[in-house]
Amino acid sequence: MKYFSLLLLSLLMLSACQPVSEPSEDISTTSTNINSERVQIWLTDYTDRVIIPSYTRLHMSTLQMLRRSEKFCLNNTDEYNLQSLRASWVQLLNDWHHTEAFLFGPAVENDRDLHMYYRFPKAKVIKRELSKSRPLTLDDIDEAGIGAQGIATLEYLLFNYEQDSMQFTASFTNPETGQQRCSLLVMVAKDLEVRAADLLQSWISPENNFREALLSANENSDHYTSQQEVVDQVLSKLYQSVETSAQRRRNEVPFRSGMGFVSADATLNLAQNAFNNGLEDVLIDSGHSELANKFETQFAIINSISIPKDMFNRRTGYPHFEEVDQYFGAALAIAKLIRYDLADAFGLQLTLFDADGDF
Repeated sequence: MKYFSLLLLSLLMLSACQPVSEPSEDISTTSTNINSERVQIWLTDYTDRVIIPSYTRLHMSTLQMLRRSEKFCLNNTDEYNLQSLRASWVQLLNDWHHTEAFLFGPAVENDRDLHMYYRFPKAKVIKRELSKSRPLTLDDIDEAGIGAQGIATLEYLLFNYEQDSMQFTASFTNPETGQQRCSLLVMVAKDLEVRAADLLQSWISPENNFREALLSANENSDHYTSQQEVVDQVLSKLYQSVETSAQRRRNEVPFRSGMGFVSADATLNLAQNAFNNGLEDVLIDSGHSELANKFETQFAIINSISIPKDMFNRRTGYPHFEEVDQYFGAALAIAKLIRYDLADAFGLQLTLFDADGDF
């Protein structure tokens, strides 16, 4: 069985080495035989089976993070509960990156995405909040801004690669600083939960929800005037998220937790969900079975490789093993398939980069 698995992986890698076509002209095209009714079914499935469930899981993760933070700070500041709390944060990070391909509409209103996950928390701002001599409130977190909010600030408070777990737990039990550190931890978690709940409601509320706007494009809409405009944005964001993940092998964000690989893995898992929930069927029904097979090949490579989530742990160094290169090579191949082949099949006008700098 072991030899069969190795043979299968070798065949997949050989197939993956076939070059992805890269046209020299503009990546957009106006010729497509994709059926608009079939595309509408896919958009509905993508919204109801991928986007909304992803935001639901994200909200549940913020709730779990808040509850475990409160439990941890309620006389349970021991190493066991710290590890449980950190596990909740890793799940939260995973669920956030599972929504990176949806950074449009409600996710970016009033910079909501940055308030939930600004990748580079401001140590000076966080230390200023920690220096206050009273319990913190949601107003304090709001006034602190993105430098002391969201998932990255929780990471700052929960991880330090220069200390082991026992040493780090002491920072929460220190009689001079521990109480304030807990106050900030709980309030940041609470602020994040409120934002995640609002984001979910913007998609599912009975009135004026974004789901309806996405699926009811028309010339009088305030959001999308055509189905093509919806498809362009949805697949542009999918491309941007996959391309960003593919580049993380060479340009990794310096996570204090060492869990940087979680972001790439979650984003590529989302891309496969998009493919499995209707996109593959659209391609096959429209005569693009060969393209569907190319996607399947790259996803099969990714699924055959096991990489530890803490691959970028600074305490143990950055291991460089062959599987990592294979994994990110397949990720890059998927990004190119979206940028060139899928764009051609759908007649897309892809947006490769956002002006706001999200990608």
